[in-house]
Amino acid sequence: MVALSLRSSDDTGQAAATTATVAAPLSGLPLVALPPVAGLTNGDRLAQLQALAAKDPKRADLQMAIGSEQLIRGDGEAATAAFTTARRLGDPGADVALVVAGYDPEEPDATVARLRLLAPTQPFAAYELGVVQLWAGRVALATAALKAVRDAAPESFYGIKADDLLHPTMQAGYPLFVPAEDPPENASTATLAAAARAAPNDAVAQLQYGAALQAEGHRTEALAAYRQALKADPTSIEAQVALAVAGFQKDDPAKAFGTIGPLARDHAGDPSPRFHLGMMLLWIGQTEQAKAQFQQVEKEAPGSPLARLAGFFTPK
Repeated sequence: MVALSLRSSDDTGQAAATTATVAAPLSGLPLVALPPVAGLTNGDRLAQLQALAAKDPKRADLQMAIGSEQLIRGDGEAATAAFTTARRLGDPGADVALVVAGYDPEEPDATVARLRLLAPTQPFAAYELGVVQLWAGRVALATAALKAVRDAAPESFYGIKADDLLHPTMQAGYPLFVPAEDPPENASTATLAAAARAAPNDAVAQLQYGAALQAEGHRTEALAAYRQALKADPTSIEAQVALAVAGFQKDDPAKAFGTIGPLARDHAGDPSPRFHLGMMLLWIGQTEQAKAQFQQVEKEAPGSPLARLAGFFTPK
């Protein structure tokens, strides 16, 4: 994925774009991205998937996952067999996966043309179009295809995967806001939603509800809750932090840093800005700078929940 390192971040979080539009084609077969299969461990994924499929041969998703693993291992024939079984079992993405498995590095346009036919109605195909263009070394075309997927549905599985692939030097997904005050024990998103509706002027309730939404991938809804928190308490540093973190954009991380940095500088007694500054630095790959921020949180707010959490990122 180094061919698509379109942005790299300096110590301030500002990104600089490369002017490369083409690169050497990548070796091996393009990969197929699929939603994760529940219940797998860190062992041999292919063996685990095959064992699950043997127990339940009618699960098309397992055949798709098996085919994806075979592509990782470079076995196009085995991948094609698994995807063909998935199509027979009715998986709607099997046709896309079969097109990718048939990729010929000498004739990438054949795969591109077939994916373009499928892309208008299948986000999976639109994403894989970007992957195939990347494999063929066409960085500019890959970038355009992946941005289209991301911008069409930024909170979807393939929208997030596309943004990840556009920024391979950053952590997958997006940094999360962590409230300084823990929610009630065993509180669900539904109960936090009810609490937020019942107390629209309680900034803490709004922040806790927003954090739960964000953890589930609902960034737009989380932003609305954080805005309500700031409306409820315009002086809330936490609400300002939450809005910046939830609004973090991989294309332009400097915007979020521009809010969090001054808050951390001006509110040393509040662990939230500095903790989340560390989180965002971690996200863009600035590990040592992030560690320094977490250590500062431990020093400035010893014993606080965020300081204890910061300790996980600064092993002694």
